[in-house]
Formats: sequence, structure tokens, C-alpha cells
Amino acid sequence: MNEGLKGLMIRGTVTGRTRRLVGKDKTNTVVTYRINDGSSDYFVDEWNPSEYYTVGEIVCLPVYVKIYSHNSINRLNYVVKTSTANMIGEVF
Repeated sequence: MNEGLKGLMIRGTVTGRTRRLVGKDKTNTVVTYRINDGSSDYFVDEWNPSEYYTVGEIVCLPVYVKIYSHNSINRLNYVVKTSTANMIGEVF
């Protein structure tokens, strides 16, 4: 399962998933998976997936962390890292 991958990984069982359309024209799809590693739940976004992980499937996903502020509260989320992942942000 994803042998040879390095970096930040989240491994566990998919216990839930949601799908929503985002963007001004509602042309992008974001699927949020709830992944349980046996002790904690992680919410992982995947942008415009070509296929979906099923509930109950064991996954090992390479992710990156996005940090943002909403209503003056700092938050983070995990995003599946793919070759087409959009890692837009402030470059400094």
C-alpha cells in the first residue's frame, strides 16, 4: 500500500466521507474523508479526485498541511498530496 512514499502520511480506516462543489462557478469538487487511526479522527480533503475511497477501506495517504484563519481562529486541515494538488499560498 503506497510502498516507497515518504513524507507526512495519514494511515487508517475511512469512517466517513462528504463531497461538495466549491468555487465561484461550483466547478471544483472537494471530498473530505474522515480517517480513524485507532485513536483519533483526521479530516482529509481531496480536490477533484478521479475516484473515491470507500467507507471501511484502509488507506495510507500522503498529505500536506494547510493552515488558515477563520473568524480570528487559526485552523489546519490535511490535503491529499497528488501531482496536481493545488498548493497555492503566500510565498515568502
